[in-house]
Amino acid sequence: MAADLAYSRELHPVKDGMTSDFVETLRGTSFAGTLVQLSKKLPIIALLAPLFVPLRVLRTIPAVFRANSAEVQARIDKRGKPKHPDLMDFMISPEAPPPASQKEPTHIEKVAFQMFVACFDPVQVAFYAVLFFLLKHPKIHALLTKEIRDAFKSYDETTLDALVQLKYLHAFIYETPRVHLTTPTGMPRMSWCHS
Repeated sequence: MAADLAYSRELHPVKDGMTSDFVETLRGTSFAGTLVQLSKKLPIIALLAPLFVPLRVLRTIPAVFRANSAEVQARIDKRGKPKHPDLMDFMISPEAPPPASQKEPTHIEKVAFQMFVACFDPVQVAFYAVLFFLLKHPKIHALLTKEIRDAFKSYDETTLDALVQLKYLHAFIYETPRVHLTTPTGMPRMSWCHS
């Protein structure tokens, strides 16, 4: 979802029932990233962060960056013709000529990756929080499972319009960020009901 929002990159982990090196690399560096965020309050933690990135993840990082570069270039080539609007639309105008120097696509690639991470990390943390609360509250899990299974018989029936109709799911999604902090930045926290 994050890659799709950032630059229309479709990974389909749920539909395909598998993950990608791209997502696994981000997941593998997630804890280290959290430590870096926490180091704003306790700087010594930043020194420990690299130790929490698994070696297998470190080995995949160059390939992931190459693949990301190719995806961003493909999105640049499709400017003005994406399947749906994404954050890249704000960076590259459909009327503008393609980037002339190597510096410009490199910059776009870095910003696209930052947009991806900005979309990925909070969603990932929220997803883990959802799983935590579902496991902690089996009755809620049962109600939510029933609502979803009654509404959809196959993956292809799962659309945004259909999901909006699921009232219990909607309430659960809104409740999760109210009771769980999404990012450990030390910033004051306000739930949606306070805005």
